[in-house]
Amino acid sequence: MEFGLISFLLLIYIFIKHKTKIFLPDLPKNEKLEKSNFRSRNLLFLLLIFLGFFYFYIGLKLIPFTDRVYFGGDSDDYQSLAVNFAAGHGIQRSGGLELFTTYKFEEFENPPAHFDTFMSTDRINLYRTPAYPLFLGIIYRLFGISPYIAKVIQYLLLVIIASSLPLIGYHYWGKTGIIAGIPAGGLFLVTNYDLAMKILTECLVAFAVFLFLCVFIFYEKRRSLFSGCLLGLSMGFSLLVKGSLIFIPILTILWIAILFIKKRDIKILYHLLIIGVSTIIIVLPWTIFASVNSGKLTILSTQGPFLLLDDNNELCIDGGWHNEWRDNKNSFYLNDGIEVNQAVRKVINFYWHNPKLFPRCMVQKLLKGYKYLPFFWIFSGLALIEEVLRFLHNRKNINNLIPIIKKERLKIPISIWIISGNFF
Repeated sequence: MEFGLISFLLLIYIFIKHKTKIFLPDLPKNEKLEKSNFRSRNLLFLLLIFLGFFYFYIGLKLIPFTDRVYFGGDSDDYQSLAVNFAAGHGIQRSGGLELFTTYKFEEFENPPAHFDTFMSTDRINLYRTPAYPLFLGIIYRLFGISPYIAKVIQYLLLVIIASSLPLIGYHYWGKTGIIAGIPAGGLFLVTNYDLAMKILTECLVAFAVFLFLCVFIFYEKRRSLFSGCLLGLSMGFSLLVKGSLIFIPILTILWIAILFIKKRDIKILYHLLIIGVSTIIIVLPWTIFASVNSGKLTILSTQGPFLLLDDNNELCIDGGWHNEWRDNKNSFYLNDGIEVNQAVRKVINFYWHNPKLFPRCMVQKLLKGYKYLPFFWIFSGLALIEEVLRFLHNRKNINNLIPIIKKERLKIPISIWIISGNFF
């Protein structure tokens, strides 16, 4: 199996080497520069493939991948969806439709409280988006029900991301980006390798963001209907992986709208249209399937309304997620007279009647969300300093300013953000 996966890495390298010139900056058509650029490109890709092989080999030797899945949390749900698909029961079928041993859950002395519920359940699960269960189910169809292989492939996704960081860094920051990207890849794996040991969506989520970033770079350099189509497809895929990645299309549309306002080029609107249509093409089949089976319009998942309410209620003043309101008869949402499926209206009504809780909850969410990302604060501080210094540098009368501001190319090393390993 190791030989097969290493061969797969080699095929990825060959494909990237010939197809991803998009990451490298355009240079003037000069013979010497072209030869130098060719050598640099080859050296860069040799570095990437070396890092890929190294990370993958070390991971196989040191990481204790198991052939069992934790029976609890979200893992048992995803495992049942994947195994049932591999066994021919169709997509999004949740529950114990096969013998319990078929699912290869971890052994336990006393059955957990939800064991009987799991074995008696047979339903179409619209609570989960379909990309990860299908990804896992296809692996099981190809290789048999093997959580070990699934975990190794998940680790391979992380390896592809980690080994590509120097390339992405080079695109945005040149040689400095390469230097920053090399330790970034190692730190990224050191801090996230354990995600591959779990049957959860995180690895595919990270890869979806990485894939979008690659396509976005392509769109930046080659703005065309084709690149716009690819951008839309990547956004649609990310939404089917995890609905919480909705920020990707929102920020992309905002960026394109700003681009249009600045340039007033009608082609940008055509691109926006093709991006939107491509995203819909990917998402629409699932939306139809989910809506038909749920009996109501369901764009991505049926969990959206409840998650919105669980994230915005009187118990969320600590910045966390609380669903205890569902069992509390005195909770605001059970007494506001608004149906649960009208979640947005309920949340707006909640903050309308509790305006002081809105800033308090939002600040706590921000602090808690970035509590474990100290380099985010370092990056934000450096970026702010850089913008201030750039503003001062662009002013006409700077004779009396400190020498560092007078430099023609002022650079604050914000590549520290990449080195942090929190790039994704």
